[in-house]
Amino acid sequence: MSHSGRNQLWEKYYEESQALLLDLDKHLAALAQAPWEQTPLLAVQRVFHNFAGSGTIYAAPKISALGGEGEYLCASMALSGRAVLEGEMEQIEALARRIRSEFQLLLSTTTRPAVVQVERPKGSLLLFLVTPGSPLASDLKDYLSKRGLVVELITSLADAERRLDSGLPDLAAVDAGFPNGSSFDFVRALRSMEPAPAIPVLLLGERGPFLDKVEAIHCGADGFVPDPPDPATLLKKFKSLLARRKAAAARILAVEDDPSQAHYMEEVLSSAGYQVKICMDPSQFEANLHAFRPQLVLMDILLPGMSGYDLMKFLRQEEGFATVPAIFITTEGQRRNQVQAAEAGGDDFLVKPISPEDLLALVKSRLARYRSIQDLMDHDELTGMLAHTPFLKEARLCLNRHSRRGVAYAMVLLQVDRMADQILTHGPKAHDAVIKGLAKFLQRKIRQTDIMGRYGEQQLAVVLEHLEPMDALRLIRRLQQEFATMDQPIGPRRTVRGTFSAGVAMADPTVKTLKDWLDRSGASLQEAVSRGGNQTVLFGGEKGQA
Repeated sequence: MSHSGRNQLWEKYYEESQALLLDLDKHLAALAQAPWEQTPLLAVQRVFHNFAGSGTIYAAPKISALGGEGEYLCASMALSGRAVLEGEMEQIEALARRIRSEFQLLLSTTTRPAVVQVERPKGSLLLFLVTPGSPLASDLKDYLSKRGLVVELITSLADAERRLDSGLPDLAAVDAGFPNGSSFDFVRALRSMEPAPAIPVLLLGERGPFLDKVEAIHCGADGFVPDPPDPATLLKKFKSLLARRKAAAARILAVEDDPSQAHYMEEVLSSAGYQVKICMDPSQFEANLHAFRPQLVLMDILLPGMSGYDLMKFLRQEEGFATVPAIFITTEGQRRNQVQAAEAGGDDFLVKPISPEDLLALVKSRLARYRSIQDLMDHDELTGMLAHTPFLKEARLCLNRHSRRGVAYAMVLLQVDRMADQILTHGPKAHDAVIKGLAKFLQRKIRQTDIMGRYGEQQLAVVLEHLEPMDALRLIRRLQQEFATMDQPIGPRRTVRGTFSAGVAMADPTVKTLKDWLDRSGASLQEAVSRGGNQTVLFGGEKGQA
């Protein structure tokens, strides 16, 4: 973070703290008028609580120490259940004056406190532009460079493959028309070096009159831009693919009424790539919960009008949020309430003042555990694909996108052929071997942007995006031919081969519901099976097969 950025954050903290001190004066006046009342005492405690958590964050540890002392003093008096004594009132007022004096001292220093902050990762993305050298390639590089990308122009496929040994790009655009070598092989090499397919890859141009969306998908590309490549279209497609990746970033809801601490948590978590929503008004918690649907909740304990324990109990009673990790934000004096926090449904504690390292480490570990649980719930154990219900949910979203924006989608149901004969010949293990082998094969060959799931005991399902009917048919037929030649292991030195039939149905205006779409694909699948298997049938197609 820049020096000017740190100063701006400090100035904002100072302004908000002055407003908080004015609130503290009002609460102290109310407490002096009615020292037996709990409401003004708890309001004073909450202000001290905010200073205890925020001071060290903004390189003002004395503020945190004074705030913690005041919070502990107020909490002790609240637990006693009696009126505040005159000597105790003087102690509270003295702490408030010392906090105000400390702010004036900090403001008068020539060097403002530097906010403890996580360095942001460099925002620029590295693009490999793999295309023969030409004025058009230079223009394309200049256009993309001016829009914030770091563009590395590589003019031969051999150089591009050697360049992969030095590190992978964030994006890749590869010309499909190299005279020597295969662009598809380069994309396959790139994909083989990724831990998981995540780098957006686009092919440029067309290799002859019949290129091959099918070959592009088969090698692992996410799409293509027709020749000559339009720079604006290329950038738009990359932004779309990157937006999908960003949409997968974890969502964190932080319930914090102190603006200084809220800004701090938002800055730290956003810098680490998380989507962050701050809830400063506890009465808006339910609305924020259902609108934002967080995957992790950070919960302050002392809140205006209610406690974090109350909100945590509410969270655990809401459908769909029972397993969402929730972390209480506490001060040192509140750690004695760990039993109460556990009973309310909290998973862990962070003690104010919170360091960026502690915050990010705990958030990361809790999210990893949550995602592993969600993966177990959402994915089929044998195939690793989406389970039946999560697949239907994703397919319904695709159908909605088709209805709103006209995006082309093909629903494909696949069924292993003659499974009963396989089991009779090779034993029960043949069933799982062929289903698992087909699932892994599809996961290697189908784009990361397409949807795949297990639909039934012997059926898998795929939703293909941005493919016209003939392209979908050609792709599936190509996969059928390749899969039929593959051996699936079923034991020591034992293998089995299998084939599959497929039914394809396009989303079109006559498809009103997801059931209609699946019924059409299912009818096409049954037609393919009746023709002897290893066939692909398109619903409504003239010849019906690829």
